[in-house]
Amino acid sequence: MTGLNDQQFVIGAGTNGIGFLWSPNQATQTPLVNILPRGLADQFSTKYTAIAPLMITNTNSITGLTSIVFSATPSVSGGGTQAGTFLMTGSAGGTGRWGLVQMGLPPNTPINAINSSGVIATIVSGSAELLLPVQFNQVYPSSGFDWVSQPPWLMVPQNSSNQAIAVTPASSTFNITFSIQPSSSNSGTTVSPTSTSSSNQTITVSGNTIGESSQVQVGVGATTTSGTNSAGLGIDVKPMITATVAIHAVSQRDGNGQPNQLCIIAGTDGILHTTELGGDNAIGSGGVITGPSGICETTAAAGDIQLLRPGLINVPQDVPTAANLQTYLNQVFGTQANVYFAATREDFMVDYDKYPRDQVLEAYKYSGVASPEEEIIYALGDTTVNYNIFFVKNISALSSNGTLTADPSVVGITHRKLKVALVCDAAGILNTTTHEIGHLLGLEHTNVQTLSNGQRNPAYIPGAGDQMRLMYPYNSGSNTLLIQPEWDIINPNAPKQ
Repeated sequence: MTGLNDQQFVIGAGTNGIGFLWSPNQATQTPLVNILPRGLADQFSTKYTAIAPLMITNTNSITGLTSIVFSATPSVSGGGTQAGTFLMTGSAGGTGRWGLVQMGLPPNTPINAINSSGVIATIVSGSAELLLPVQFNQVYPSSGFDWVSQPPWLMVPQNSSNQAIAVTPASSTFNITFSIQPSSSNSGTTVSPTSTSSSNQTITVSGNTIGESSQVQVGVGATTTSGTNSAGLGIDVKPMITATVAIHAVSQRDGNGQPNQLCIIAGTDGILHTTELGGDNAIGSGGVITGPSGICETTAAAGDIQLLRPGLINVPQDVPTAANLQTYLNQVFGTQANVYFAATREDFMVDYDKYPRDQVLEAYKYSGVASPEEEIIYALGDTTVNYNIFFVKNISALSSNGTLTADPSVVGITHRKLKVALVCDAAGILNTTTHEIGHLLGLEHTNVQTLSNGQRNPAYIPGAGDQMRLMYPYNSGSNTLLIQPEWDIINPNAPKQ
């Protein structure tokens, strides 16, 4: 059920005399009246004429009946009068549906209505004013439609278009119109179609002027109200921004990677018991040295001392291809914020596991600076791209003085100033990587209320949709939604100062 005060509405001028008349008055609505904009329920065998509702009063919790007060005593066709209220049947317990009552009005019937503060105001003299429930929906998930913010928003790429679905009471005998409002700021922004008889209509919005001052508004007949309509779909026209990212799988290799490194020596008895393997070479009783690969391929026998651990260590397993990551990033950031990425990949073998040698990368999570082991890895980054992402087997998240123990929940660490991020083996690696890139682009977690500069996080909107958003702190592998305040952070309509 949806509370009437939670609905979206539009006032328009009716020309065919058929409409749905609601004037919600928050001051007298106690409790909220549950009404769904679906299905028509004509509660009467006769039609009323020359009437208009002024307010919706209480819902009787016992009978489940809702009273609507009219501006005059209704006149019933065929003679007779009716009391100044009528009842909408429905279930007060929340299991039934409230019906929209279809009323027949002659064209050009003057109507008074109550505004949101409860003040009676004449809207348009000489025309039938209709208050219509309207809802906008996304065409598909993460399509550049922000349904979390209210009113909702649609991201339109500059010089291109995007789509949304308008759910209205439109029918074959009751057309709904669409327009861009206010007209003074809609240069280059259009909506198609401009009218519909379908209750679920896909609309296409095109725009070439960057900005977010326009709305799609819904009306009836030839006129649509401007500026005061709470049912608008906000339009945010974004320019295209391109960015580059390099990804790197980083494996641990003891030593400097050069041949002829001493990797095994004799133990306390002074006798070398190890037989070299692969490309390694023995140097008499002095030990075993690496071959042309620079990697120790031999494991020390009992009694000998292993100086370099054999083989590659901490080889990351969950690393996307550059093509797959690029596609995913553009599905998330391109479709929703008009920011498109080009991705490349170059992998490394390096001796980073030194402080200490524990087969884990020690990284600083809270300090904003890189740890000694991180510095070894970050030095390998591609300086020609905007961002570098390094994939490692394991991460231990420490404070800057190394006092914190490993945090097993950490799968990614971002250093925004350095424009780098670490990601370790984890389920949903594409989503995790995209989440970390979101941090690099300036986004915070959905539960962060206050930014580091003390200002309120504009994207903090708790509640509905939280777990579906890309920046939800806990990755589900498929949470990709970005909302309009995040679009503006990623792709501001004016240059950042």
